[in-house]
Amino acid sequence: MSDRQQPTFNELVAKIVELSLSFTQYLGENKIPLPTFEAGSSTQYDGISAEGFVTKQQPLDHLMDLYYLVQGPSESIFNYVHNVRLSRMMWIFSMA
Repeated sequence: MSDRQQPTFNELVAKIVELSLSFTQYLGENKIPLPTFEAGSSTQYDGISAEGFVTKQQPLDHLMDLYYLVQGPSESIFNYVHNVRLSRMMWIFSMA
């Protein structure tokens, strides 16, 4: 077993909030419109830098960790195996 302690649900949620606030701050400072679900909303982050891309990816990485943790071991392994197999089959048939 690893000495590194794994994050809990609440720690992941707190980190997601922290990183999301950091990303929205980055967007505001760089005058990049915040995303919304409105029909006329921007469809991409125009002018995002490499730093901004990393800032955007960090909450997504933690969201995926939370997603797998909420699913639990058996469901996350089942979904991973079936998604990898589906992706592989799609790749094989696209080569034909």
